[in-house]
Amino acid sequence: MKKIVLITLVVILSVLIITADASGAPDRSPQRNHDVAITNMSAPASCVQGDTVPVVLTVRNQGNCSETFAVTLTDTTNGSRIASKTITLSSAREGGLDEVVDRIFDAEVDEENLFGQMVRIGGDVNRDGYDDLLIGADGYNQGQGRAYLYYGGEGMLNENADRTFTGEGRGDHFGDSGGAFGDVNGDGFDDVIIGARGYSGESNDGRVYIYHGGTDMDENADVIIDGEAGEGGYFGLMVVAGDVNNDGYDDVLVTALAMYSWKGRAYLYYGGDPMDTTADKTFDGENTGDWFGRDAFMGDVDGDWCADVLIGARRWPEGTNMGRAYLYYGDPGASMDTVCDETFTGENPGDYFGHGLGIIDADNDNFGDVLLGAYGYGSNQGRAYLYWGSSRATFDNVADKTFNGEPGDAKGFFGVDSGVGYVNGDDYGDILIGAYLYYNNDKRGRVYLYHGGTKTSMDVTCDHTFTGSDLNSRYGVEAELGDLNNDGFAEVAIGGWSYNNNRGRVWLYYNKPPSSTEINFDWNTTGASVSEHALKAEIVPVAGEKDTADNIKTVTVNVKSSVKKK
Repeated sequence: MKKIVLITLVVILSVLIITADASGAPDRSPQRNHDVAITNMSAPASCVQGDTVPVVLTVRNQGNCSETFAVTLTDTTNGSRIASKTITLSSAREGGLDEVVDRIFDAEVDEENLFGQMVRIGGDVNRDGYDDLLIGADGYNQGQGRAYLYYGGEGMLNENADRTFTGEGRGDHFGDSGGAFGDVNGDGFDDVIIGARGYSGESNDGRVYIYHGGTDMDENADVIIDGEAGEGGYFGLMVVAGDVNNDGYDDVLVTALAMYSWKGRAYLYYGGDPMDTTADKTFDGENTGDWFGRDAFMGDVDGDWCADVLIGARRWPEGTNMGRAYLYYGDPGASMDTVCDETFTGENPGDYFGHGLGIIDADNDNFGDVLLGAYGYGSNQGRAYLYWGSSRATFDNVADKTFNGEPGDAKGFFGVDSGVGYVNGDDYGDILIGAYLYYNNDKRGRVYLYHGGTKTSMDVTCDHTFTGSDLNSRYGVEAELGDLNNDGFAEVAIGGWSYNNNRGRVWLYYNKPPSSTEINFDWNTTGASVSEHALKAEIVPVAGEKDTADNIKTVTVNVKSSVKKK
């Protein structure tokens, strides 16, 4: 009996030793489970020969490991391969965006820095394939101002800046709203463009600095552009970049909203190698007090490969603050003019329409769509408007989608800032809208994410929210999207310049591929036979996958003759 007990103890001890890890603790890590599936497949039951048939699949990762795999669509009637796509899905446990902040960036000194007043993602200054992050702190050193550049990369960003740019003197407000990326000299490296709207002392004439990107860029300005002397225009409050004439050089738009008694003016400088500092085009506001140029954006609305210029005047006309925005179409060569092509106007006095601008192809039709905010709408509840881009002949200024701030007494200034990018790995542009006074003017702030889609499928229901946790932080005064780790899924960066008594902070949320997604295949039936066709969608099994029965789905489409019988 004693021998039996002893043998049993030895067996138990052996099992414990085998299952223990190096530290002596039992291995309780979950088993790796690889399981991907096609959960739905749909297509029209019939079509006419020559039609393009949409085939829609829903693909899901049902395991606990991130997976990259190919999905193919085949016409089994003749064995021809229609299309194939490779996608990446996270596990359900780790996929997508959440409200858990991954990185926090704070001002370098404990004083009124206004860090996060300007946040930009999207430039690749060292051409390593990763978007970079630029943060402005125009309050640094009594308004001298600084801007911090963080290189994107495969892992998470370091909290320490890779490059630091500093204004020339106190009161310059270097790195206020004016910050942008753009390749102005056409060398393949994005350049950093930063405005200092208070430059030249109390006169506030303003100045803009351009720092050329490179594998080891320095912190010395390569191009300096000055505002009009003695005008006090706040030149450089806003800077944006884009190629308006499609010559391979990004062009720079600089605004000076205080020009001519706050009527406002904007200046366009064509990029080149070298780039000169003489304005090539000048755009003017309509009335004194309009604040023309308080916000601006560039993007291709009419699909001609030339960036178009969008400028807001949130106080138009003087005394009403209804707001207006102006669109100027870019053109090849030097043929762009300064006559406004499209005008957008707020609904009511006090709407402050035209502050919070963006251009993004939300419906994936190769035309950039115009996004305009009106943070004062509905007693500061706020509203934003989306206008579908199109050819010049068919574009109109009637909003196609309207996004509203939260009802009741939220008073969040919804629409005060907007970010655009690609969050969920599809080809439809997504939209971020900030509301920095949320909730009820306590300034804790909230940011709303809306996924793009086709004109019919895109809705105005918020898909995700990010909420600030600190009173008076103005979380959401800046909201940006960009792919910092080059995985096809944009990260979210949110600024709050008044955090911790105006010291400021920026919150960064890393994005991961979702655990499920829709895939769209277009089947061109021009060469298909007039008959029933069984279309098969198939996932190539991933390594270690045991259950492959749900990797295949089929649908039948009846192709009918396009020739009518007599």
